[in-house]
Amino acid sequence: MLRIEGVTKRYDAQLALDNVSLSLEPGKVTGLVGENGAGKSTMLNVVCGITRPDRGAMFLNDQRFDPHSYKAANTLGIWRVFQEPALIAGIPLYENLFLGHEIAFTNRGILSRTRMIREARRVVEEFGIHVDVTRLTSEFNYSIRQAAEAVKATAVPDVLGLPRTFVLFDEPTAALSHEEVPHLLGMVTELATRGLGVAFVSHRLKEVLEVCQDIVVLKDGEKVAQTNAGDTDEATLHELMVGRVRQADFHAEDRQGSGMRERILLSVRGAGCRDRAQYNRADAQKFLFRDVSFDLRQGEILGIAGLLGSGKSSLARSLAGADRMDEGRMTLNDAGVSRASTVKMKRKGLGYLSPDRHTDSLIQADSVRFNLSLPSGDHDEYGFVYRGGVWKNRLERSETQAAIGKFDIRATDGQKISQVSGGNQQKVALAKWIRREPGVLILENPTAGVDVGAKGEIYGILRDLAETHAAIIIVSDDLPELIGLSDRILVMRSGRLVETVDASRDNKPDEAYVIGLMT
Repeated sequence: MLRIEGVTKRYDAQLALDNVSLSLEPGKVTGLVGENGAGKSTMLNVVCGITRPDRGAMFLNDQRFDPHSYKAANTLGIWRVFQEPALIAGIPLYENLFLGHEIAFTNRGILSRTRMIREARRVVEEFGIHVDVTRLTSEFNYSIRQAAEAVKATAVPDVLGLPRTFVLFDEPTAALSHEEVPHLLGMVTELATRGLGVAFVSHRLKEVLEVCQDIVVLKDGEKVAQTNAGDTDEATLHELMVGRVRQADFHAEDRQGSGMRERILLSVRGAGCRDRAQYNRADAQKFLFRDVSFDLRQGEILGIAGLLGSGKSSLARSLAGADRMDEGRMTLNDAGVSRASTVKMKRKGLGYLSPDRHTDSLIQADSVRFNLSLPSGDHDEYGFVYRGGVWKNRLERSETQAAIGKFDIRATDGQKISQVSGGNQQKVALAKWIRREPGVLILENPTAGVDVGAKGEIYGILRDLAETHAAIIIVSDDLPELIGLSDRILVMRSGRLVETVDASRDNKPDEAYVIGLMT
């Protein structure tokens, strides 16, 4: 048993954990839920040796447990699936899987890369990931990198002959596609069946209730409740987490379509994009998506659904100028933008929120204030507010504080992004675009890692933006979110647009129907 007693942790003026006690038992999945900034990730950081508590103690099998690093925790059998992929982009995937443990593949001081590659292929295949492990990690999308994190914490210890008694999952499904989630949840259950203790942190309460036996609720750094999963439900957990009952109209559907106009803001015809990773390989003509056509109207929220590899994420990146469109044409406000970069698209009024906030959306070493300032046309390259060539420091602070309040970002404006919880990082990434009021906004998994209370607030903000006659494209693996928010849903399969589904307020499609089209 892993027992945690009276742990307290403070970051400057912010109390992240306040005298929290809980236990993890072998053979049991314990859920940790709470709003963004409630202390869930901080608790996992303490357990796996990344953060030292200010007060309190931990005991592993009744022996004092005080790891000084993550690797020290590994040697005692504590492993973690991190919320953000902690992988090195510039090395092959197989090297990332065994990073720091290469000695297990050496013989008389000689490293056997052949054996490393063979074992890496075996463990990723067992997890259901069918990729070339010799490719650079940077060539894989975010969901593949997140799945690789799960492999590192669950399969790799067995290969290395290291102990594995407890596994900590921190938002493991936030970036996974619809078809990948059941596999990971099954793996969590299987680990507990084998006698391991599991901590499972997630904002997806349905998943928590599905895999957990016990559930601990944290709020503002304190443990406010602990309950058996069979004795509670989503509504009760939501109320314990946020202090209020979840609204019946969670996706603000009563306001749907109120801002729609006939004017077309974005028009796409015959769009296609090649797989850049295949250029030096046998199949140089492989397309990520092809022959995609649609119109986006003012005030519309357009959803894009599809499984992993369907081309939905590649389409979003091409629309935003992050990837080059190889075929077709696109117009934004009647101007041709088929070959425009993200910088040019931003200047023309199009914003893009990447699903990988850690690498693409935020600068981890800079402050909340700096990151909120990044995409505004009234800021220079260093993020300072300018009006008429004059730096307006007071105005910048005022605008930043307004955004922090509007999005309920649990952080100070001077706090570094790396010190802010994942959910609050996502709020910053979203707020920096919405405060600029773009004409077209493309969002990939906009509420990934965000608690249920904040999700409802974000949905309302997106409705507000649509009512100002902006147009929004949402690519999401959360089908209830996609169906609830969208006016129409484009369904992609194998790189093709196979169906356009009406999702108007009085004609919401069943989730099973959309899944059927995706598969």
